[in-house]
Formats: sequence, structure tokens, C-alpha cells
Amino acid sequence: MRHGNRLLPTSRAIALRPEIRAILQRIENVLTPGTFEPAMATRDFILAASDLGQVLVLPQMIERISREAPGCRVKVLPPPANLHDVDKLDLAIVGAPVSGGPLCWHTLFEDRYVLLARNAHPALAGPLDLEGFTRLPQVLVSPRAEGFEGAVDDALGRLGLRRHVMVMLHNFMTLPTILTNSDLVAAVPLHFAELPLVRQLCGYRELPLEVPRYAMKIVWHTTRSTDPALRWLCGDLVGWSMTSDQT
Repeated sequence: MRHGNRLLPTSRAIALRPEIRAILQRIENVLTPGTFEPAMATRDFILAASDLGQVLVLPQMIERISREAPGCRVKVLPPPANLHDVDKLDLAIVGAPVSGGPLCWHTLFEDRYVLLARNAHPALAGPLDLEGFTRLPQVLVSPRAEGFEGAVDDALGRLGLRRHVMVMLHNFMTLPTILTNSDLVAAVPLHFAELPLVRQLCGYRELPLEVPRYAMKIVWHTTRSTDPALRWLCGDLVGWSMTSDQT
């Protein structure tokens, strides 16, 4: 469609973009050699990762690339708002829920939530029951900035309870500094609470209720499943078969 001196895609062309991209990716996969030689490769990997994924998972990937595939480069982007846009990437590392459709995923680990607070916070000492927990001023970390409720609030809601969430953050890495300078507390995955940089500032204890476990996943588009480079990249994490948890 012409607009002045420019050619613009029609609405039909825009609607077909995902299908065309998937077709082109399948063609590329067919033409791509069935093996990946990391020592000789010069490929660019395009990844998306949450800040927690960047801290807990990405270092292992980067270390392997720098050691075994020094000619490759890595671009790390924020996760897309819609995970179905992962077809524009090689891989996403996220803790967000994943739906089906054209996506495959593998759960790297599951983690229980614990209560994180500044060192010497009164909530870390002595008994803590549900009533006391709900009265504490709290921070909710929501990487997708979806509001003031999360997994803990869902668990409390099933018990007919609510907690006092004062602050919502979209990333984990600013949380320890905020907790250190306040009486706020936060429910976080145990792996995060045990990071050395976090332990310097904060301590943690068990929550007084059961909360569904946090799941860190790698997500890829179905058209990437046969990519030998991605099979190699994820080898240390999920095994060479790159088996999907999708059913």
C-alpha cells in the first residue's frame, strides 16, 4: 500500500507476519547443517531473560559460550510482553506462566518462597503466624508489572486473607537495597534469597503458609526445536534432547 512516497504493509500483510516468519524459520532449519561446531561457529544468540533469569541461569550459558564457542556473541533483551513473540528470539528465560500454542518450554528448577527482610528485622526472630505475616508492610516483585497481587496473594485469598502490599517492583535486583533501608519485607524464591550479594544485606525465614512453587523456565518457539546451535546451548541445562515440558 502506497502512502506518499513510501510503501506500507497492508493490514493483511501485518496479520500474516507471524506465519511468514515461522515458514521462513522452518526453511532456515532445513537448510541449516544438522550439527553445530562451537569452536568454529560465529553465530549471534538472541536471548530474552528476566532479571532473575539473568542472575540465576544466564551466567552458566555465558561461561559455556565464552569457553567453547569464543566466536559467538550473545544479545540479551528483556522478555517480551507476550511470550508468543519469542519467535523473534532464540530463547527466553522466564519465571512467568507459559501457555501452549507455538511455544515449547522446559522447567529448569522449582523453588519455594521464603520471607526476605533486612538483617535484624524483628520478623526474622521469634514466631510468625499468618496474622502477623499479613500485617507486615510488604513488597511484591512482579516482573510483568501486573499489579499488587501475586502467588502469595492467591494463596492467602484461598484462606480468606489479605496482606499489606505497599510497593510493587518490576525487578528483583533493587529489592535488597529497598528492604535494607526500611521495615518492608518480601516473599521471594529461595534461590534469590541465598545469592551472596543478597545475604550481605538481608536474611530470610520460612513463610507461615503454603504457596505454589516458583518455576524458572526456558521457552522457545516450536520452529527452533531442531536448531542444533540451541540444542548445544541448552545442553548443560536441559540435556541434549531439549525435551519440552509441554503436553
